[in-house]
Amino acid sequence: MANSCIYTFLFSALFIPVLGIRRELNESHMNCSGTPAEIIFMIDSSTSIWPPHFGKQIKFVQDMIEQFDVGPGPDQIRIGVVSFSNNAHVDIHLRESTNKRDLLARVGRIKQISGNTNISDALYMTMKEVLWSNNGARQGVKKFGILMTDGRSQNRTATQIAADYCRQSGIDLFVIGIGHRIDYKELLAISSLPTEKFLIFSPTYNSLITIENQLKIRACNFVLTAENNRLFESDLMALPALSPTPSEENVCWNKKADVFFLLDSSSSIKMNNFQKQSTTKILTYKACTAANQTLPRDHDTCYSSEETEVIFMIAATHLGFAKTKQVLRSITEVVDRLGTHSPFTVGTLFDDCPANQEVWPGSIDNKQELINRILNFKYRPLSSLFHRLESSHEEMSSQSSTGGDIRKVAVLFIDHTMDLNERELHKEVNEVILEGTQIYVVVIGKKVNMPLLQQNIARGNVNSIIVVPSYDTLVDMMPSRLLSRLCKRPFNVVET
Repeated sequence: MANSCIYTFLFSALFIPVLGIRRELNESHMNCSGTPAEIIFMIDSSTSIWPPHFGKQIKFVQDMIEQFDVGPGPDQIRIGVVSFSNNAHVDIHLRESTNKRDLLARVGRIKQISGNTNISDALYMTMKEVLWSNNGARQGVKKFGILMTDGRSQNRTATQIAADYCRQSGIDLFVIGIGHRIDYKELLAISSLPTEKFLIFSPTYNSLITIENQLKIRACNFVLTAENNRLFESDLMALPALSPTPSEENVCWNKKADVFFLLDSSSSIKMNNFQKQSTTKILTYKACTAANQTLPRDHDTCYSSEETEVIFMIAATHLGFAKTKQVLRSITEVVDRLGTHSPFTVGTLFDDCPANQEVWPGSIDNKQELINRILNFKYRPLSSLFHRLESSHEEMSSQSSTGGDIRKVAVLFIDHTMDLNERELHKEVNEVILEGTQIYVVVIGKKVNMPLLQQNIARGNVNSIIVVPSYDTLVDMMPSRLLSRLCKRPFNVVET
Protein backbone atom coordinates (compact mmCIF):
# COMPACT_ATOMS: atom_id res chain seq x y z
CA MET A 1 0.00 0.00 0.00
CA ALA A 2 2.93 2.35 0.69
CA ASN A 3 4.01 2.19 -2.91
CA SER A 4 0.55 2.47 -4.44
CA CYS A 5 -0.81 5.57 -6.09
CA ILE A 6 -4.30 6.70 -5.10
CA TYR A 7 -6.58 8.33 -7.66
CA THR A 8 -10.09 9.66 -7.12
CA PHE A 9 -12.52 10.40 -9.92
CA LEU A 10 -15.46 12.70 -9.26
CA PHE A 11 -18.47 12.45 -11.56
CA SER A 12 -21.18 15.04 -11.82
CA ALA A 13 -23.88 16.02 -14.28
CA LEU A 14 -21.29 18.15 -16.04
CA PHE A 15 -19.32 15.04 -17.03
CA ILE A 16 -21.88 13.61 -19.43
CA PRO A 17 -21.68 16.35 -22.10
CA VAL A 18 -17.89 15.98 -22.10
CA LEU A 19 -18.21 12.49 -23.54
CA GLY A 20 -19.70 13.90 -26.69
CA ILE A 21 -17.21 16.71 -27.02
CA ARG A 22 -14.82 14.84 -29.31
CA ARG A 23 -17.36 14.35 -32.07
CA GLU A 24 -18.57 17.96 -31.80
CA LEU A 25 -15.04 19.32 -32.07
CA ASN A 26 -14.16 17.02 -34.92
CA GLU A 27 -17.15 18.13 -36.95
CA SER A 28 -17.14 21.87 -36.24
CA HIS A 29 -13.47 22.80 -35.87
CA MET A 30 -11.67 20.81 -38.56
CA ASN A 31 -10.76 23.74 -40.80
CA CYS A 32 -7.69 25.69 -39.66
CA SER A 33 -6.86 27.28 -43.00
CA GLY A 34 -6.13 30.96 -43.50
CA THR A 35 -3.34 31.17 -40.92
CA PRO A 36 0.27 30.36 -41.82
CA ALA A 37 2.27 27.76 -39.91
CA GLU A 38 5.28 25.52 -40.38
CA ILE A 39 5.09 21.89 -39.30
CA ILE A 40 7.88 19.31 -39.19
CA PHE A 41 6.97 15.63 -38.91
CA MET A 42 9.75 13.57 -37.25
CA ILE A 43 9.42 9.90 -38.22
CA ASP A 44 11.12 7.08 -36.30
CA SER A 45 13.07 5.05 -38.86
CA SER A 46 15.00 2.85 -36.40
CA THR A 47 15.43 -0.92 -36.47
CA SER A 48 12.87 -1.44 -33.68
CA ILE A 49 10.09 -0.65 -36.16
CA TRP A 50 8.81 -3.38 -38.46
CA PRO A 51 8.46 -2.28 -42.10
CA PRO A 52 4.63 -2.56 -42.00
CA HIS A 53 4.59 -0.31 -38.93
CA PHE A 54 6.88 2.19 -40.64
CA GLY A 55 4.34 2.25 -43.44
CA LYS A 56 1.61 3.08 -40.93
CA GLN A 57 3.65 6.08 -39.78
CA ILE A 58 3.87 7.24 -43.38
CA LYS A 59 0.13 6.78 -43.84
CA PHE A 60 -0.53 8.75 -40.63
CA VAL A 61 1.60 11.67 -41.88
CA GLN A 62 -0.19 11.62 -45.24
CA ASP A 63 -3.60 11.64 -43.55
CA MET A 64 -2.57 14.60 -41.40
CA ILE A 65 -1.26 16.53 -44.43
CA GLU A 66 -4.56 15.95 -46.22
CA GLN A 67 -6.34 17.96 -43.54
CA PHE A 68 -4.09 21.05 -43.75
CA ASP A 69 -4.15 23.91 -46.25
CA VAL A 70 -0.67 23.27 -47.66
CA GLY A 71 0.86 25.51 -50.29
CA PRO A 72 3.31 28.32 -51.14
CA GLY A 73 0.95 31.18 -50.25
CA PRO A 74 1.76 33.61 -47.41
CA ASP A 75 -1.25 32.36 -45.40
CA GLN A 76 -0.79 28.66 -46.10
CA ILE A 77 0.89 25.90 -44.14
CA ARG A 78 4.30 24.51 -45.07
CA ILE A 79 5.29 20.97 -44.20
CA GLY A 80 8.70 19.37 -43.67
CA VAL A 81 9.59 15.76 -42.92
CA VAL A 82 12.60 14.46 -40.97
CA SER A 83 13.34 10.75 -40.48
CA PHE A 84 15.80 9.53 -37.86
CA SER A 85 17.75 6.41 -36.92
CA ASN A 86 21.52 6.63 -36.25
CA ASN A 87 21.26 10.20 -37.54
CA ALA A 88 18.48 12.44 -38.72
CA HIS A 89 17.82 13.18 -42.38
CA VAL A 90 15.62 15.85 -43.96
CA ASP A 91 13.40 14.05 -46.45
CA ILE A 92 11.35 17.11 -47.40
CA HIS A 93 12.27 20.76 -46.80
CA LEU A 94 9.64 23.38 -45.99
CA ARG A 95 10.36 25.16 -49.27
CA GLU A 96 9.40 22.00 -51.17
CA SER A 97 5.83 21.80 -49.85
CA THR A 98 4.33 23.97 -52.57
CA ASN A 99 1.87 21.41 -53.95
CA LYS A 100 -0.10 19.08 -51.71
CA ARG A 101 -0.40 16.27 -54.28
CA ASP A 102 3.33 16.24 -54.95
CA LEU A 103 4.02 16.45 -51.22
CA LEU A 104 1.85 13.42 -50.45
CA ALA A 105 3.57 11.44 -53.19
CA ARG A 106 7.03 12.31 -51.84
CA VAL A 107 6.03 11.30 -48.32
CA GLY A 108 4.89 7.95 -49.71
CA ARG A 109 8.35 7.37 -51.20
CA ILE A 110 10.25 7.83 -47.90
CA LYS A 111 12.20 4.64 -47.12
CA GLN A 112 13.03 3.17 -43.72
CA ILE A 113 16.71 3.59 -42.82
CA SER A 114 17.07 1.30 -39.73
CA GLY A 115 19.58 1.80 -36.94
CA ASN A 116 19.46 3.44 -33.50
CA THR A 117 16.97 6.03 -32.19
CA ASN A 118 18.72 9.42 -32.40
CA ILE A 119 15.85 11.67 -31.33
CA SER A 120 18.19 14.51 -30.35
CA ASP A 121 19.51 14.79 -33.91
CA ALA A 122 15.94 14.88 -35.23
CA LEU A 123 15.11 17.76 -32.88
CA TYR A 124 18.22 19.72 -33.89
CA MET A 125 17.43 19.08 -37.56
CA THR A 126 13.88 20.33 -36.98
CA MET A 127 15.17 23.50 -35.31
CA LYS A 128 17.51 24.15 -38.23
CA GLU A 129 14.73 23.54 -40.75
CA VAL A 130 12.15 25.94 -39.27
CA LEU A 131 14.59 28.72 -38.38
CA TRP A 132 16.59 29.04 -41.61
CA SER A 133 15.00 31.03 -44.42
CA ASN A 134 17.04 29.06 -46.97
CA ASN A 135 14.97 26.02 -46.04
CA GLY A 136 11.71 27.90 -46.57
CA ALA A 137 11.17 29.16 -43.02
CA ARG A 138 9.23 32.41 -42.56
CA GLN A 139 9.53 34.99 -39.80
CA GLY A 140 6.59 35.52 -37.47
CA VAL A 141 4.96 32.20 -38.37
CA LYS A 142 3.94 29.62 -35.79
CA LYS A 143 6.20 26.59 -35.83
CA PHE A 144 5.85 23.16 -34.30
CA GLY A 145 7.22 19.67 -34.63
CA ILE A 146 5.36 16.35 -34.39
CA LEU A 147 7.60 13.54 -33.13
CA MET A 148 6.59 9.89 -33.52
CA THR A 149 8.48 7.08 -31.78
CA ASP A 150 7.92 3.63 -30.31
CA GLY A 151 11.18 3.39 -28.37
CA ARG A 152 13.78 5.27 -26.33
CA SER A 153 16.46 7.65 -27.52
CA GLN A 154 20.07 6.52 -27.56
CA ASN A 155 21.14 9.59 -25.53
CA ARG A 156 18.53 10.79 -23.09
CA THR A 157 20.47 13.82 -21.87
CA ALA A 158 21.24 15.07 -25.39
CA THR A 159 17.58 14.59 -26.31
CA GLN A 160 16.36 16.68 -23.37
CA ILE A 161 18.80 19.49 -24.17
CA ALA A 162 17.76 19.49 -27.84
CA ALA A 163 14.08 19.65 -26.83
CA ASP A 164 14.85 22.56 -24.50
CA TYR A 165 16.58 24.43 -27.31
CA CYS A 166 13.60 23.83 -29.62
CA ARG A 167 11.19 25.30 -27.09
CA GLN A 168 13.51 28.24 -26.42
CA SER A 169 13.47 28.91 -30.17
CA GLY A 170 9.67 29.11 -30.19
CA ILE A 171 9.01 25.62 -31.57
CA ASP A 172 6.14 23.76 -29.90
CA LEU A 173 6.69 19.99 -29.74
CA PHE A 174 3.89 17.44 -30.05
CA VAL A 175 4.98 13.92 -29.11
CA ILE A 176 3.22 10.69 -30.13
CA GLY A 177 4.34 7.65 -28.11
CA ILE A 178 3.43 4.33 -29.73
CA GLY A 179 3.27 0.99 -27.92
CA HIS A 180 4.48 -0.17 -24.50
CA ARG A 181 8.26 0.17 -24.97
CA ILE A 182 8.30 3.96 -24.76
CA ASP A 183 9.99 5.87 -21.94
CA TYR A 184 7.15 7.99 -20.59
CA LYS A 185 9.42 10.22 -18.55
CA GLU A 186 11.60 10.97 -21.57
CA LEU A 187 8.60 11.81 -23.75
CA LEU A 188 7.29 14.02 -20.95
CA ALA A 189 10.57 15.97 -21.00
CA ILE A 190 10.45 16.35 -24.79
CA SER A 191 6.86 17.54 -25.21
CA SER A 192 5.76 21.12 -24.70
CA LEU A 193 3.47 22.15 -21.88
CA PRO A 194 0.76 21.56 -20.93
CA THR A 195 1.38 17.82 -21.25
CA GLU A 196 -2.27 16.88 -21.73
CA LYS A 197 -2.27 18.80 -25.02
CA PHE A 198 1.16 18.01 -26.42
CA LEU A 199 1.69 14.38 -25.35
CA ILE A 200 -0.47 11.73 -27.04
CA PHE A 201 -0.26 7.95 -26.79
CA SER A 202 -1.27 5.26 -29.23
CA PRO A 203 -1.20 1.72 -27.82
CA THR A 204 -0.43 0.18 -31.24
CA TYR A 205 0.37 1.28 -34.77
CA ASN A 206 -3.06 0.08 -35.83
CA SER A 207 -4.68 2.55 -33.45
CA LEU A 208 -2.82 5.58 -34.88
CA ILE A 209 -5.92 6.32 -36.93
CA THR A 210 -7.90 6.91 -33.72
CA ILE A 211 -5.71 9.85 -32.65
CA GLU A 212 -5.64 11.71 -35.98
CA ASN A 213 -8.54 13.96 -35.07
CA GLN A 214 -7.15 14.60 -31.59
CA LEU A 215 -3.85 15.76 -33.04
CA LYS A 216 -5.52 17.77 -35.80
CA ILE A 217 -7.68 19.68 -33.29
CA ARG A 218 -4.77 20.38 -30.97
CA ALA A 219 -2.51 21.44 -33.82
CA CYS A 220 -5.18 23.75 -35.21
CA ASN A 221 -5.56 25.39 -31.83
CA PHE A 222 -1.93 26.51 -32.06
CA VAL A 223 -2.11 27.49 -35.72
CA LEU A 224 -5.14 29.74 -35.49
CA THR A 225 -4.83 33.26 -34.14
CA ALA A 226 -8.32 34.69 -34.68
CA GLU A 227 -10.33 34.44 -31.47
CA ASN A 228 -13.50 33.28 -33.21
CA ASN A 229 -11.65 30.31 -34.68
CA ARG A 230 -9.83 29.15 -31.57
CA LEU A 231 -11.07 26.22 -29.54
CA PHE A 232 -12.13 26.91 -26.01
CA GLU A 233 -9.47 26.00 -23.47
CA SER A 234 -11.95 23.86 -21.57
CA ASP A 235 -12.75 21.91 -24.74
CA LEU A 236 -9.09 21.05 -25.28
CA MET A 237 -8.65 20.01 -21.67
CA ALA A 238 -11.61 17.68 -22.03
CA LEU A 239 -10.08 15.76 -24.91
CA PRO A 240 -8.54 12.45 -23.88
CA ALA A 241 -4.74 12.41 -23.86
CA LEU A 242 -4.85 8.82 -25.07
CA SER A 243 -6.77 6.85 -27.67
CA PRO A 244 -10.35 6.24 -26.45
CA THR A 245 -10.60 2.68 -27.77
CA PRO A 246 -7.47 0.78 -26.74
CA SER A 247 -7.16 -2.94 -26.31
CA GLU A 248 -6.87 -3.95 -22.66
CA GLU A 249 -3.61 -5.80 -23.03
CA ASN A 250 -1.87 -2.70 -24.35
CA VAL A 251 -3.10 -0.38 -21.65
CA CYS A 252 -2.68 -1.93 -18.19
CA TRP A 253 1.00 -2.40 -17.53
CA ASN A 254 0.76 -4.14 -14.12
CA LYS A 255 1.25 -1.05 -12.00
CA LYS A 256 -0.23 -0.89 -8.52
CA ALA A 257 -2.88 1.74 -7.83
CA ASP A 258 -5.89 2.29 -5.59
CA VAL A 259 -8.75 3.84 -7.57
CA PHE A 260 -11.89 5.31 -6.01
CA PHE A 261 -14.90 6.24 -8.16
CA LEU A 262 -17.25 8.89 -6.76
CA LEU A 263 -20.52 8.63 -8.70
CA ASP A 264 -23.05 11.46 -8.76
CA SER A 265 -26.37 9.76 -7.99
CA SER A 266 -28.50 12.86 -7.53
CA SER A 267 -31.92 13.40 -9.08
CA SER A 268 -30.48 15.74 -11.72
CA ILE A 269 -29.02 12.77 -13.59
CA LYS A 270 -31.18 10.62 -15.85
CA MET A 271 -30.94 6.84 -15.45
CA ASN A 272 -29.28 6.25 -18.83
CA ASN A 273 -26.71 8.97 -18.11
CA PHE A 274 -26.01 7.47 -14.68
CA GLN A 275 -25.20 4.16 -16.34
CA LYS A 276 -22.78 5.90 -18.72
CA GLN A 277 -20.66 6.94 -15.74
CA SER A 278 -19.60 3.32 -15.26
CA THR A 279 -19.11 2.36 -18.91
CA THR A 280 -16.92 5.06 -20.44
CA LYS A 281 -13.81 3.60 -22.08
CA ILE A 282 -12.07 6.97 -22.10
CA LEU A 283 -11.93 7.11 -18.32
CA THR A 284 -11.01 3.41 -18.07
CA TYR A 285 -8.01 4.08 -20.29
CA LYS A 286 -6.91 7.13 -18.32
CA ALA A 287 -7.28 5.34 -14.97
CA CYS A 288 -5.36 2.33 -16.23
CA THR A 289 -2.40 4.37 -17.46
CA ALA A 290 -2.34 6.85 -14.55
CA ALA A 291 -0.22 4.67 -12.30
CA ASN A 292 2.33 4.18 -15.05
CA GLN A 293 2.52 7.85 -15.95
CA THR A 294 2.33 9.73 -12.64
CA LEU A 295 5.59 10.45 -10.84
CA PRO A 296 5.31 9.71 -7.11
CA ARG A 297 5.46 12.85 -4.98
CA ASP A 298 6.68 11.31 -1.70
CA HIS A 299 10.06 10.08 -0.51
CA ASP A 300 9.88 7.03 -2.84
CA THR A 301 10.50 9.41 -5.73
CA CYS A 302 14.25 9.49 -5.09
CA TYR A 303 16.23 6.32 -4.49
CA SER A 304 19.57 7.89 -3.63
CA SER A 305 20.81 6.68 -0.25
CA GLU A 306 23.81 9.02 -0.23
CA GLU A 307 23.64 11.80 2.32
CA THR A 308 23.43 14.97 0.26
CA GLU A 309 23.45 18.67 1.11
CA VAL A 310 21.73 20.85 -1.50
CA ILE A 311 22.06 24.64 -1.43
CA PHE A 312 19.92 26.70 -3.80
CA MET A 313 21.72 29.93 -4.79
CA ILE A 314 19.38 32.86 -5.50
CA ALA A 315 20.57 36.24 -6.74
CA ALA A 316 17.42 37.98 -5.51
CA THR A 317 18.71 41.51 -6.09
CA HIS A 318 19.12 40.67 -9.80
CA LEU A 319 15.83 38.80 -10.13
CA GLY A 320 13.49 41.08 -8.23
CA PHE A 321 10.55 40.10 -6.02
CA ALA A 322 8.24 38.45 -8.60
CA LYS A 323 10.92 36.25 -10.19
CA THR A 324 12.41 35.32 -6.83
CA LYS A 325 8.98 34.21 -5.66
CA GLN A 326 8.69 31.86 -8.68
CA VAL A 327 12.15 30.46 -7.96
CA LEU A 328 11.23 29.82 -4.33
CA ARG A 329 8.01 28.06 -5.38
CA SER A 330 10.02 25.70 -7.59
CA ILE A 331 12.40 24.98 -4.70
CA THR A 332 9.51 24.11 -2.37
CA GLU A 333 8.25 21.70 -5.03
CA VAL A 334 11.63 19.93 -4.97
CA VAL A 335 11.52 19.74 -1.17
CA ASP A 336 7.97 18.37 -1.30
CA ARG A 337 8.96 15.60 -3.71
CA LEU A 338 12.00 14.61 -1.63
CA GLY A 339 9.74 13.95 1.35
CA THR A 340 10.54 13.77 5.03
CA HIS A 341 12.64 10.59 5.07
CA SER A 342 15.08 11.28 2.25
CA PRO A 343 18.86 11.60 2.79
CA PHE A 344 18.76 15.15 1.42
CA THR A 345 19.11 18.34 3.44
CA VAL A 346 18.16 21.56 1.70
CA GLY A 347 19.20 25.17 2.26
CA THR A 348 19.08 28.51 0.47
CA LEU A 349 21.72 31.16 -0.09
CA PHE A 350 20.82 34.71 -1.14
CA ASP A 351 22.89 37.64 -2.31
CA ASP A 352 22.28 41.02 -0.73
CA CYS A 353 22.84 44.69 -1.46
CA PRO A 354 26.36 45.95 -0.69
CA ALA A 355 26.20 47.98 2.51
CA ASN A 356 28.70 50.57 1.26
CA GLN A 357 26.26 51.64 -1.48
CA GLU A 358 23.54 52.75 0.88
CA VAL A 359 22.91 56.52 0.96
CA TRP A 360 21.59 57.97 4.20
CA PRO A 361 19.73 61.29 4.30
CA GLY A 362 22.16 64.18 4.75
CA SER A 363 25.27 62.04 4.24
CA ILE A 364 26.15 63.75 0.91
CA ASP A 365 25.77 67.53 0.64
CA ASN A 366 26.79 67.97 -3.01
CA LYS A 367 23.75 67.43 -5.27
CA GLN A 368 25.70 66.15 -8.29
CA GLU A 369 27.70 63.77 -6.12
CA LEU A 370 24.46 62.52 -4.61
CA ILE A 371 22.95 61.95 -8.08
CA ASN A 372 26.07 60.11 -9.27
CA ARG A 373 26.11 57.92 -6.17
CA ILE A 374 22.47 56.92 -6.68
CA LEU A 375 22.89 56.24 -10.41
CA ASN A 376 26.09 54.21 -9.94
CA PHE A 377 24.47 51.57 -7.76
CA LYS A 378 25.89 48.13 -8.56
CA TYR A 379 24.54 44.70 -7.77
CA ARG A 380 26.76 42.18 -6.08
CA PRO A 381 28.29 40.04 -8.86
CA LEU A 382 27.64 36.31 -9.13
CA SER A 383 31.20 35.67 -8.00
CA SER A 384 30.31 37.03 -4.55
CA LEU A 385 27.51 34.45 -4.28
CA PHE A 386 29.98 31.63 -4.96
CA HIS A 387 32.41 33.19 -2.48
CA ARG A 388 29.70 33.16 0.18
CA LEU A 389 28.92 29.53 -0.70
CA GLU A 390 32.56 28.57 -0.21
CA SER A 391 32.69 30.41 3.11
CA SER A 392 29.48 28.79 4.36
CA HIS A 393 30.81 25.32 3.48
CA GLU A 394 34.04 26.02 5.38
CA GLU A 395 32.05 27.16 8.40
CA MET A 396 29.77 24.12 8.37
CA SER A 397 32.73 21.74 7.89
CA SER A 398 34.49 23.20 10.93
CA GLN A 399 31.38 22.53 13.02
CA SER A 400 30.81 18.95 11.81
CA SER A 401 33.09 15.94 12.10
CA THR A 402 31.32 14.19 9.17
CA GLY A 403 31.18 17.12 6.77
CA GLY A 404 33.71 15.55 4.42
CA ASP A 405 31.48 12.48 3.89
CA ILE A 406 28.50 14.48 2.70
CA ARG A 407 27.86 15.00 -1.00
CA LYS A 408 27.58 18.72 -1.70
CA VAL A 409 25.38 20.17 -4.42
CA ALA A 410 24.79 23.80 -5.39
CA VAL A 411 21.91 24.87 -7.66
CA LEU A 412 22.16 28.34 -9.22
CA PHE A 413 19.25 30.12 -10.93
CA ILE A 414 20.19 32.56 -13.71
CA ASP A 415 18.57 34.55 -16.49
CA HIS A 416 19.79 37.08 -19.07
CA THR A 417 20.11 39.89 -16.50
CA MET A 418 23.21 38.36 -14.91
CA ASP A 419 26.79 39.07 -15.94
CA LEU A 420 28.57 35.81 -16.79
CA ASN A 421 31.70 37.56 -18.03
CA GLU A 422 32.91 39.14 -14.79
CA ARG A 423 36.58 38.63 -13.98
CA GLU A 424 36.29 36.89 -10.61
CA LEU A 425 33.52 34.44 -11.55
CA HIS A 426 35.76 31.75 -13.06
CA LYS A 427 38.08 31.85 -10.04
CA GLU A 428 35.32 31.61 -7.42
CA VAL A 429 33.59 28.76 -9.24
CA ASN A 430 36.94 26.94 -9.34
CA GLU A 431 37.24 27.21 -5.57
CA VAL A 432 33.76 25.75 -5.08
CA ILE A 433 34.45 22.87 -7.50
CA LEU A 434 37.82 22.10 -5.89
CA GLU A 435 36.16 21.65 -2.51
CA GLY A 436 34.02 18.90 -4.08
CA THR A 437 30.73 20.70 -4.76
CA GLN A 438 28.63 19.70 -7.78
CA ILE A 439 27.13 22.75 -9.51
CA TYR A 440 23.84 22.67 -11.41
CA VAL A 441 22.59 25.74 -13.26
CA VAL A 442 18.92 26.41 -13.95
CA VAL A 443 18.77 28.64 -17.03
CA ILE A 444 15.53 30.60 -17.32
CA GLY A 445 14.61 32.09 -20.71
CA LYS A 446 16.22 32.28 -24.13
CA LYS A 447 18.77 35.10 -23.88
CA VAL A 448 21.42 33.63 -21.56
CA ASN A 449 24.90 33.57 -23.08
CA MET A 450 25.39 29.79 -23.22
CA PRO A 451 29.09 29.82 -24.32
CA LEU A 452 30.01 32.02 -21.34
CA LEU A 453 27.90 29.83 -19.05
CA GLN A 454 29.75 26.73 -20.27
CA GLN A 455 33.12 28.41 -19.91
CA ASN A 456 32.77 30.02 -16.50
CA ILE A 457 30.34 27.80 -14.59
CA ALA A 458 29.31 24.54 -16.30
CA ARG A 459 32.84 23.79 -17.60
CA GLY A 460 31.58 21.76 -20.55
CA ASN A 461 29.25 19.53 -18.50
CA VAL A 462 25.98 19.84 -20.43
CA ASN A 463 24.21 17.57 -17.94
CA SER A 464 24.68 20.23 -15.26
CA ILE A 465 22.50 22.72 -17.20
CA ILE A 466 18.71 22.67 -16.84
CA VAL A 467 16.93 24.94 -19.32
CA VAL A 468 13.35 26.13 -18.83
CA PRO A 469 11.63 28.51 -21.28
CA SER A 470 10.28 31.02 -18.76
CA TYR A 471 9.54 31.75 -15.11
CA ASP A 472 5.93 30.66 -15.75
CA THR A 473 7.10 27.11 -16.53
CA LEU A 474 9.74 26.92 -13.78
CA VAL A 475 7.57 25.16 -11.19
CA ASP A 476 6.30 22.59 -13.69
CA MET A 477 9.59 21.74 -15.37
CA MET A 478 12.55 22.31 -13.04
CA PRO A 479 11.82 19.94 -10.10
CA SER A 480 11.60 16.69 -12.10
CA ARG A 481 14.64 17.59 -14.21
CA LEU A 482 16.76 18.44 -11.19
CA LEU A 483 15.67 15.34 -9.28
CA SER A 484 16.51 13.11 -12.25
CA ARG A 485 20.09 14.37 -11.91
CA LEU A 486 20.29 14.23 -8.12
CA CYS A 487 18.84 10.75 -7.78
CA LYS A 488 20.81 7.70 -8.73
CA ARG A 489 17.89 5.60 -9.95
CA PRO A 490 14.97 6.52 -12.25
CA PHE A 491 11.50 7.36 -11.03
CA ASN A 492 9.42 4.22 -10.87
CA VAL A 493 7.27 2.25 -8.47
CA VAL A 494 9.01 -0.35 -6.31
CA GLU A 495 7.42 -3.77 -6.31
CA THR A 496 7.17 -5.21 -2.77
